[in-house]
Amino acid sequence: MKILKPKLFVRAENGVAALEFALVLPILVLLFMGTVELSRYYMTFKRVSNAAAAMAQMLSTSEKARPEAELNFIASSLYLIPTIEQDTVAAGGRMWKAHNVSMASVEFVPRTKGCTHANCKFDAVVRYTYSVDPTQKRPCGNLRSEKNDARLGSDSLPSIIFGAGSTIVVDISYSFKPLFGSRFFNERKISVSSFMAPRYLPVVSFGPTKEPVLQICS
Repeated sequence: MKILKPKLFVRAENGVAALEFALVLPILVLLFMGTVELSRYYMTFKRVSNAAAAMAQMLSTSEKARPEAELNFIASSLYLIPTIEQDTVAAGGRMWKAHNVSMASVEFVPRTKGCTHANCKFDAVVRYTYSVDPTQKRPCGNLRSEKNDARLGSDSLPSIIFGAGSTIVVDISYSFKPLFGSRFFNERKISVSSFMAPRYLPVVSFGPTKEPVLQICS
């Protein structure tokens, strides 16, 4: 039986490459999985943003009141996101519980009646509000002005859009499910808001209404 001397063992290089690869492999796998997930998340975020902008664009070109059926049809544009089926199944299988689309028509009312100069202060008043999930629609009443880089809530708008006229607001919340490690990580909520001024109407109206999905506030 050949006995390996300690000095020879220290200098031995047999299998070193395999050992190094075994140590590095888990890190490489994690980097690969992280890169894939970040890419998927970024692409999904862009698609959700594009969907919100497209919905706002469609509403901004309204020439008459949008009935509930048309609002629901516009909200269904979310189905065009390629990963929506797998994300819906992963988040419980119910489309409008996993993801939600809400729309609001907001009028900016000058605090001083008849004010027309550049320094006028405005209140953002929700005139019409609609949501596929009625528990997530923007509330009637005045919306707060937030810093442009602040995270928006259902009761706030960025200060940069406050001014004369009105705006369409489309909010989308989307449940993104990781492809790898789904057993260990819950879905991540993507929240996007898009704003668009109406082209043909002072204020785009919604109706007729069936509570509580669509609400006429004014």
